[in-house]
Amino acid sequence: MKKTVSIIAFVLLSVVGANAQGFKIGVHVGYPIGDAADLYSVQAGADVAYTWEVSDSFYAGVTTGYGIFLGTDLDTAIGTMEIPNFSFVPIAATAAYGFGENWFGGADIGYAVNAGEGSSSGGILYQPKFGYKGESLEAYAFYKSMSIESVSISSVGAGVAWRF
Repeated sequence: MKKTVSIIAFVLLSVVGANAQGFKIGVHVGYPIGDAADLYSVQAGADVAYTWEVSDSFYAGVTTGYGIFLGTDLDTAIGTMEIPNFSFVPIAATAAYGFGENWFGGADIGYAVNAGEGSSSGGILYQPKFGYKGESLEAYAFYKSMSIESVSISSVGAGVAWRF
């Protein structure tokens, strides 16, 4: 299943990336919040996206990448327990609306496929974001949440994306 999803995402982004007008590559880092803050120390990742101009200020497209929540050591009454990392591949729709000349708000909504070991196959992903875009670079702040097996794993953070 993971190989199939990865192949589909790669082919999709390769096909749409041939016309690189709306192609973006980015990196981000976040701080786990809520229940995830006790289990993970940091969240980081890399993303690729392709968007189409729907109107003068509205863009929509697809995005994927790789993300990881780095596990911590949790002290318990019976000793220290090592929390494993949680890695995932997001497969999502993305949209952004431009406010004024350079500011934008948007969201990614889709599915986070578990890319590591464990019983979870993945879950629903949503990531609202707000940022500033220049000629070829975007900087943004985000809130990311994944609902996996009735557990919410969330983070807040910042990222940058290079537009081609």
